[in-house]
Amino acid sequence: HYPLRRQRQMCIRDRRRVRDRKMVKLTYENCANKLGKRVEPSKLSTIVLKDKQIDEIGSFSKFEQLETLDLSNNRLRFDRQLQGLCDAPKLRSLNLTGCLLYTSPSPRDS
Repeated sequence: HYPLRRQRQMCIRDRRRVRDRKMVKLTYENCANKLGKRVEPSKLSTIVLKDKQIDEIGSFSKFEQLETLDLSNNRLRFDRQLQGLCDAPKLRSLNLTGCLLYTSPSPRDS
């Protein structure tokens, strides 16, 4: 009985962890904070934001020099959460390894 009780306790902790997770939207304004240093995001050509619990992307139109973006192992799940990347004028390379992406159903499919 002990292993079963322990499994139940672990399951409850996991549910709390999921419930308590903050939603993190990556925007121009909070990019420097996510990088952990003072930078001017509009001048960066490469940004690495692995494992930052990002689950949505804001507009990237102000990231004028950005060519390479690493968002691996974040909580991005649906293609609609990535729409802001379409605004990045010079983006050439995007790493989404470890993000379980699904295509959002279109309104016609409903």
